[in-house]
Amino acid sequence: MPTHAVRRAAGGSVPTAIWVLVVLLGLHAAGLLLTAVLFPVLAFFGFFVTGLAARVVLIMLTAVWIWLAWSCYQRDVRGWRAAMGFSILFGMSSIITNLRHSADDIYRVMNLPKPPSTPLAAISASGSFRIGLAAVFLVAYLGLLLYTKRHFPSPSKQTNLRR
Repeated sequence: MPTHAVRRAAGGSVPTAIWVLVVLLGLHAAGLLLTAVLFPVLAFFGFFVTGLAARVVLIMLTAVWIWLAWSCYQRDVRGWRAAMGFSILFGMSSIITNLRHSADDIYRVMNLPKPPSTPLAAISASGSFRIGLAAVFLVAYLGLLLYTKRHFPSPSKQTNLRR
């Protein structure tokens, strides 16, 4: 694990882009924990895990996202790589799940009542909107990750700083 020497060698204070990434990763961790407590459902590549199994997986993912936030704060390139990998994995999973299931399916699995029929609800329930929104968020998030990469020291520099 990199020490504070890594941050000092990389420029001292934590850049704003890293703070944005850390806050987003932390909010994602909070959302995963809230989902585990309130709606224990996990969609993964079009399949749903529910109940106790979903709670366990969601709590484990919460721990992973907390580690991602901490390691990115520390500017550990391993955390950045893991964040990139998990973002691609779960982003693609979201798109595939939305291709395979309607909004009604998702509400049913989560034991939520179908929202009232309004024009806004109709737009947000459409498959193309949900897939497009997932794709836009995935591209934006990957863009942020790629932008923040420049604030992480190369693996060889991190190894030298840890000695």
